[in-house]
Amino acid sequence: MSIKRIELDKWIRKLEDRGICEFEYRDLPDDLKIVGGLQKAKDLGLLRSVKITNGRHTWKIVPMKISRNIYKISGRKEGTVAK
Repeated sequence: MSIKRIELDKWIRKLEDRGICEFEYRDLPDDLKIVGGLQKAKDLGLLRSVKITNGRHTWKIVPMKISRNIYKISGRKEGTVAK
């Protein structure tokens, strides 16, 4: 299964919305664990390891790498057309 970049951005946004900026993957709630997501996010530079304890990484979100375009909310009412 391939994970798309937009899915990773949404996942990281969910982490931030819950106030999670540093984490160990095993400590995440089950609804925030995505198979293969951690590795791909690391490869894309969205996460970086800040420390290793007993072989487990503590990950930190790299905020400058996250795409914010998908989260912009339009000020228009539903059904109106932009001018």
